[in-house]
Amino acid sequence: MQISKVCDNGGVTCDRYTVFFVDEPLVLDINRWCDTPTGYSEFCRSTHDALKDEDLGSEIPFKCLPRNVRKHIEQAMAFLPSVAKAQTLTDEQQVARAEYLRDKDL
Repeated sequence: MQISKVCDNGGVTCDRYTVFFVDEPLVLDINRWCDTPTGYSEFCRSTHDALKDEDLGSEIPFKCLPRNVRKHIEQAMAFLPSVAKAQTLTDEQQVARAEYLRDKDL
């Protein structure tokens, strides 16, 4: 399991960081407080086509992420194969969700 890229939207949305994986249909949407009860961390199907580039923000090196976020991503990657099999939303539902989040004023 390898990370292909990490994007940072600067905090425009609650899921500030988006982590893409090599040869995986999922991304990890995550924020700075991912390891707290009020934080955010969720695997989603990759919906990059439905999002504007500014929604994803700029690509950043993994090492530029806060330490707790890097650790959380490394731990979450251990669950990725089972999460990929458990995804139940269709591609169309994921696109609709991404479009809703894009249009929603957060």
